[in-house]
Amino acid sequence: MKSSPTVFSPEKKPWYRRKLPAILVGAAALAIIVISDYPRTASVNDRAAQFAALQTEVWTDVQSCNAALSDSLTAVTEILNGSSKDLVTAYSIVTQDEPNCSPVGNSDLLDLASINAPNLLRNYNVQTTVNDLYTWAFPQAAYIILDFRTLLKNFHDTAVANDIVRRQKIMDVYEKQAQSELNTDAKDFGIAPKNLGLITLSNYPTTITGQ
Repeated sequence: MKSSPTVFSPEKKPWYRRKLPAILVGAAALAIIVISDYPRTASVNDRAAQFAALQTEVWTDVQSCNAALSDSLTAVTEILNGSSKDLVTAYSIVTQDEPNCSPVGNSDLLDLASINAPNLLRNYNVQTTVNDLYTWAFPQAAYIILDFRTLLKNFHDTAVANDIVRRQKIMDVYEKQAQSELNTDAKDFGIAPKNLGLITLSNYPTTITGQ
């Protein structure tokens, strides 16, 4: 069985106090930033550059939870289909993976939760994409991993299996929406969209889906 993905510590973002003589300089700099970020003054290249950076950040942030869900799903599947009888290791993997789909345990999701689309992109779907992917991970994927823990204690708990399927169907809608939004915006900017490649219901064994 695979080991759990690594969770990295959040980056420190210190704030610095300025003395009174520097206030006017700081205010002027802020005004320049606001003006340069205003949609009407930005070129297509400016917007494209910000979108490219943002979609990379969003893609990176959600992948740690995606890896954790995949990791847990593999461990549970191996137990359910009988290819492994190492229940202790499977339970350990699932337990260690769960924090990776929570902003409390994963700095990537904390970053995703804090993203606000820049003004340059306010007429596009990037904020909706951010919100869709965050909800995909938390609470939905996080709850599925918790369900996996329960399922490992009772393989025949149909209520838990049904909850997993229900939540994954919801996640599939968010994933489809987010990918469509990325595709549309990337096409507008003439750049390649990121392929999210998130876990979907098709990745689950029939022992869970019942299909």
